[in-house]
Amino acid sequence: MDLIYWKDMERTGMVLTGLVVGLLSLFQLSIITVVSTFSLAIMCFTISVRIYYKLLHVLQLGDGAHPF
Repeated sequence: MDLIYWKDMERTGMVLTGLVVGLLSLFQLSIITVVSTFSLAIMCFTISVRIYYKLLHVLQLGDGAHPF
C-alpha cells in the first residue's frame, strides 16, 4: 500500500519509471524481443559474477563457494 499512496517516494518512483520504460519498450518492440533482451542481460550478469568468483578462487582470494 505504500507504493499506491506514495509514502516511499524513491521506491514508488523507481517502480513507476520501470513500468513506463517497460511499456515504452513494448510499444516500440515485440514482447519476444523485450523478453529475449532482458534474458540476455540477466545471463550476461550471472556469467560475469560466476567468472569473477572463479577468478577469486583461482587467485586464492576467495573460498570458491558458488555465488548463487
